[in-house]
Amino acid sequence: MGKELLELDYVALLKVAKLQQLQNRISLVMGLSTLVTDPDGRPITRVSNLCSFCAMVNATDEGRKRCETWRAELARTVTASGQRKMGACHADLAYLAVPLKVKGETIAVAMGGSVALALLQERKTVKLAGELGLGKEKLLAAARAVPIWSKKRFQDASELFYVLVNALIQLSYSRQELQQQEKELSALLEFSRTVLSTLRISEVASRALEAVLGLTGATSGSVVMLSENTPGVTSSEVAAAIEPGSELRVIPSGEVVAVVTREGRAVHFNSHPEGKTAEERRPAVSVPLTVGGDVTGVLTLAGKPEGATFGKDEVRFLTVLGAGLALALENARLFR
Repeated sequence: MGKELLELDYVALLKVAKLQQLQNRISLVMGLSTLVTDPDGRPITRVSNLCSFCAMVNATDEGRKRCETWRAELARTVTASGQRKMGACHADLAYLAVPLKVKGETIAVAMGGSVALALLQERKTVKLAGELGLGKEKLLAAARAVPIWSKKRFQDASELFYVLVNALIQLSYSRQELQQQEKELSALLEFSRTVLSTLRISEVASRALEAVLGLTGATSGSVVMLSENTPGVTSSEVAAAIEPGSELRVIPSGEVVAVVTREGRAVHFNSHPEGKTAEERRPAVSVPLTVGGDVTGVLTLAGKPEGATFGKDEVRFLTVLGAGLALALENARLFR
């Protein structure tokens, strides 16, 4: 539930948007081969409308490997620069790759190609046939059948593919973001009811922790309250802690608490840095609990499945929840 509530899964978003069906239709109409990958070049959709030349190349293990490697490098280059890039693949066919962005972040790369901007050279085609173990005459015949486009026609067709796919992504994202906001609001209201249902500090903190662990999928957490009984000296009190075992305690160190208090921001750290894997290191995050601009406590979580870290959206939402928790704790402290 935590990931569904707090972070948008862009790959799932693209699949739900029926991107494959749209891509197939566009490819047939425009006569281009098209594909959408993630920022690292891993395919999100299947390649649509391969020309016979590309189909022959991809029918071999080595040819398919070369195509996948080249597309992955192109996607990573486009993601790193944030700019579109046109180039020739390992077999000299033209491709244009364009970054697809949501809120300025590249979430995918759209590619269009499998056409030639000039007649493919027979010498290179014969060499490629030998390297891939293909029949020379058959590959030469397929090479001669590759469509030859002007650079402008190729750019215009690729741009149309990008515009249509990008529009679909933005519309789907807007719809999913609205659903996301609705879920967050419901969770926030339920959380508020939970922490405001008692005036005992330990119960407020424990109930809040149970709710937050359920929302994020974390397994450990703690709530530390801060007070300044002596001017300039801050003391802390563990109001609640939940962990699956004593060896997995996640009470933040004094250094972490000091940074959160001083800077009023979330701090990421490994609660068990001696671990060999991410899951064993148990990435944690401490967020400030603030009342009237002052940090009055620290909420800490750790132990997400497979050692996952806490993303920006989660931290933002936890900070919002923390404001409600801080107020409830302050009311309980005043009552006490």
